[in-house]
Amino acid sequence: MHIEVNCPDGGGNSDIYLRGRYEVQVGTEGGKILTHEMGAIFCQYPPPAGREIDLERWTTFDITLVGRHVSVLRDGKMYYDNVEIPGPTGGALDSNESEPGPFYLQGDHHRLSQNNDLCPARVTMPSLTDDALPSVLSGLLAGFRR
Repeated sequence: MHIEVNCPDGGGNSDIYLRGRYEVQVGTEGGKILTHEMGAIFCQYPPPAGREIDLERWTTFDITLVGRHVSVLRDGKMYYDNVEIPGPTGGALDSNESEPGPFYLQGDHHRLSQNNDLCPARVTMPSLTDDALPSVLSGLLAGFRR
C-alpha cells in the first residue's frame, strides 16, 4: 500500500490500519511513549532511533503486509523489514488474524489529511476454496468503502 498523509502540529493519535488488526502510527502523542510515535507499530515497536516526526508536511508510507509480517518504508527510509507483529494492536477490530480485513485511515484528536486513496499495491491472501471466495471478497471490498 502507498499512502501520503499530512499531520498537523499539536499531537494526535492517528493510524493506518492494516486488515483492521494492526496499526502503523501517524502523528505523535508528545514523545512520552515511543510506541505511540510517527511510524511506530502501535504499542508493539517504536520507530527507529533518531527518526524525525516531521509534522505539518506530506510524508509517504509504503507498507507491505503478508500474514503478520510487515515492511514499512517512510519517505523512502526503511522502518521495518519483514518484522513479525506479535498480535493485534490496541485498536484492532477483532482478533481473527487468519481472515481478511479492511485497510483504513483513522484520524483521532487532530485533522489528518491524505493525498491519495488507500490502494494496496499487492494483497497476499491464503489459499482459498471456491466456497470461501465470496466472503473473502466481501471483506476486502469493505476496506475500500468510504
